[in-house]
Amino acid sequence: MNKISLFLENLSLREKILFLVFLALLGIFLGFKSYEGYLKDFFDEIISLDEQELLEKKEQNFILQKDKMKLEKELELLKQSLESYHFKTQIFNVSYENYIAKLEQLTQKYKLKIKDSQSFENEEKYFKKYDLILQIGGEFEPLLEFIQELENSNPPFKLESIELENTHNLNLNLSLKIAFIVYNDTNQNKE
Repeated sequence: MNKISLFLENLSLREKILFLVFLALLGIFLGFKSYEGYLKDFFDEIISLDEQELLEKKEQNFILQKDKMKLEKELELLKQSLESYHFKTQIFNVSYENYIAKLEQLTQKYKLKIKDSQSFENEEKYFKKYDLILQIGGEFEPLLEFIQELENSNPPFKLESIELENTHNLNLNLSLKIAFIVYNDTNQNKE
């Protein structure tokens, strides 16, 4: 240590500054060399691990994005089919009273007389099916027009049986069995 202090004391100010600059440069050089030799491998391993994890995460993200797009398409298709089913079933979203009112309207329109009626109800999970047996009196042509309009009416009626009976010359007696479906509102409220 004495030799170093003696050496530094013999140097001029300019030589001391140059010696300090040399030592600083030597320190920087050794720092870079030690980074290249020892620390670079260590940092490369950490970076490569991070890169591998990053690649794995990107792959997982890509797969999840594909799955998300696939599920969104399936959801859209299900929504469209649900809307289609909803539209198709709206025709049955009519009350029992509306069906009866439609029958009365048609009989009045064609000046027919309902002589007798019987109603039967079958309740299912989501709907009620009604069967009506009607005895209607009137002339042939209005009865025929009544049946045709009943087949094409909205709300829809299902004509299960039609029997015509001649009571007098032009007056006929029509026995008609009709079925129609009404949504069951009580199940909709429970769910």
